[in-house]
Amino acid sequence: MAYESTGTDALAKALLNRLEQEALAFEPAVIVGQEELARVRLARYELLAAFLMCPSAAIAKRIRGLARYECTAFTKQKRVIRASRISRARAETERSCSEA
Repeated sequence: MAYESTGTDALAKALLNRLEQEALAFEPAVIVGQEELARVRLARYELLAAFLMCPSAAIAKRIRGLARYECTAFTKQKRVIRASRISRARAETERSCSEA
């Protein structure tokens, strides 16, 4: 019987962890990071379409320049996600310590 309880507890913890990870996608700071990344990518796609219709050196240069902004937006998004996970882990640790 103890084996079933341990297995059930492990399953419950795994489900809770998965739900928390999914909830991370809806945190406001993460959404802002995703919006910024989407804006840069949209601009790049628009420039690529314009370049395919009428190739020019100026458009090619602008496309290359967008890579810097995309990397910055992606890095910012990763930092926000990492900070959110750290703060959530600290809160969980404090909560478990206060329960003990």
